Amino acid sequence: MDRKTVALSQLSANLCSSLPEMRAVLITDRKCQILFRYDRADLISDSSDCSDRSENSESSDIKAEVLTSINLQLNPILDQIQREDTGAKYTSAIFEAENFRVFNLFVDKWIFIYVLSIESFIDRLNPYIFLTSEKFYRILSQEGRVQVDLEIPKLGNVLGKHFLPTDKEQIIKFGFKFILTGDSGVGKTSLVNRFVEGIFPHDFRQTIGVNILSHTYTFMDNKVKLTLFDLGAQKFFQRVRKTYYLGSNAAIIVFDLNNRESFLNVASWREEFEKYVDCDYILVLVGNKSDLERKVSTKEAQDLARLWNVVYIETSALEGENVEEMFVMTTFNIIKKTQKLLRTQE
Repeated sequence: MDRKTVALSQLSANLCSSLPEMRAVLITDRKCQILFRYDRADLISDSSDCSDRSENSESSDIKAEVLTSINLQLNPILDQIQREDTGAKYTSAIFEAENFRVFNLFVDKWIFIYVLSIESFIDRLNPYIFLTSEKFYRILSQEGRVQVDLEIPKLGNVLGKHFLPTDKEQIIKFGFKFILTGDSGVGKTSLVNRFVEGIFPHDFRQTIGVNILSHTYTFMDNKVKLTLFDLGAQKFFQRVRKTYYLGSNAAIIVFDLNNRESFLNVASWREEFEKYVDCDYILVLVGNKSDLERKVSTKEAQDLARLWNVVYIETSALEGENVEEMFVMTTFNIIKKTQKLLRTQE
């Protein structure tokens, strides 16, 4: 198998391991020609102990049973999927089979097909499906130029704020979850890529639901791991964003200094975030694309930040200006707030 197929297979295996309801994953073109396929039976087979013949035989029987059941029901569903295709950039459809539910996400020239158990609850699985679809898209479209984290993280309020005290001679470790939100095209993904990978992606595309990257660095003798949730802004993904907001330590609301409408919309993004956030957090307002001719003045952005009592900073993801400073400053404010809270509890 080539590197791309290996990555798709490993990501699919991780998804099936994380979600018991997931039975199979397929990727097709818009004509429903299968380009990639992974079945839970492959996971069963891979995890079996080949040295034990009885176990290996049993896993083979399970694999054959699962594959037969899926194959009998999948072909007519593929025909139905093709009839449902509207050609839109993002759309989805759910079909019911005798023993399965099939969730289909149409993205550009691909269809990501997720075969689920009949009792599965789609609303709970949607955040994971969109997250995985974003990773599939990156693997398929980036020609190996961008590293994709193949792990499937737990979503919801599971990360939270970590303060791990150690001996005084040792480094203190922190783990924080940052959300980047704001209108489509303001540069959220570019800011994350500039900070984590040191690159500026020139081929713009909209994020499918969420893109998650992690970055670990040393700051003021502290070991800090940031988990960055770069959220898709389209209304299509609104129903899953609430899951991504949970457990956030910082909300970075980004607007485009060259796009006045994106500035006028920041209040709506703050309102949406605060509707679902479930813990104490730091809010930061970021005006990106400072390298371009501006349509939002520094003064009016600063005035809004003062009204909200939050920090405002201007960045250029293209030139790297203030990008690292923005993330580090936010980290510092959280650490300072955390340590102050710990002192009051002593």
